[in-house]
Amino acid sequence: MSIQLFVFTFNDIGILFTIVGAIASIIALFLQNLSLKKKEKVLNKFNPFLEVLADYREVWSKAESVFEEELSIGGGIKIKNIGLDLEKILPDLKDFIEKKIRNKNNVKISYSGLIVNPESSFIKPLINGVSNVKTEYVNSAFVKIAEYKERYNHDANIFLEIKKYDLPPVIHGMLINNRH
Repeated sequence: MSIQLFVFTFNDIGILFTIVGAIASIIALFLQNLSLKKKEKVLNKFNPFLEVLADYREVWSKAESVFEEELSIGGGIKIKNIGLDLEKILPDLKDFIEKKIRNKNNVKISYSGLIVNPESSFIKPLINGVSNVKTEYVNSAFVKIAEYKERYNHDANIFLEIKKYDLPPVIHGMLINNRH
């Protein structure tokens, strides 16, 4: 009996991301001409729990209702977010923390965000021009997170971090408490 191990190098991973990106692009082109409901129907074949929302306001409204639901059952909130520039979510997140979390010892929130690296050779050609993702938005996200960390540094129940990624994202969105 022989056991084979597969070792992936960064080059292999880059090729894998390219293939996944190409497949996602083909699906995106196909979906581009469909209505929102038809997109949801097609995507639900791949993931029956996927929800397609029209715009950021709809996404944030849904996220807030999930946050409220989690808080009502006595749980904390753990957010994992693969974003682009975090321009819209950070102020909304701060407002939510101010209203529902700050100075409450029994409520915890953790936010871990990934954001594009505007200096990456893979990202740089894609942003600032016709894209709505701008270098200044990315840079201001880091300033905002630093300000929020300073503001909440006395509150051990609030954890905030963001990191940069260098490859164009295949997907973006958030996961709340590993189930929403």
